[in-house]
Amino acid sequence: CKFELKNLIKDRPVKLSEKMIDLLESCACELKIPSLRLPSGAGHDAMNMTELADRVGMLFVPCKDGISHNVNESINWHDAFAATKVLAAAMLSLAKE
Repeated sequence: CKFELKNLIKDRPVKLSEKMIDLLESCACELKIPSLRLPSGAGHDAMNMTELADRVGMLFVPCKDGISHNVNESINWHDAFAATKVLAAAMLSLAKE
């Protein structure tokens, strides 16, 4: 079995805000929601937002069987609600600054 590896995208990676990532992580911790820092190779809007804002971060919700960006993508609503709570807590914290 042979395969060929091709680089199809040549976008440069961007570094998201440590301050925002720390905030999201601390909000998750306060809410007792487990979190994990991980790199993303995805070309989300966050790549472009780093040019407009100094604090950019992303929250990911686990997908069933690890399948995402596919018609078979499925999430557990409990996980989606947990991410929404983290996002709301982070927004409230930022609004108080």
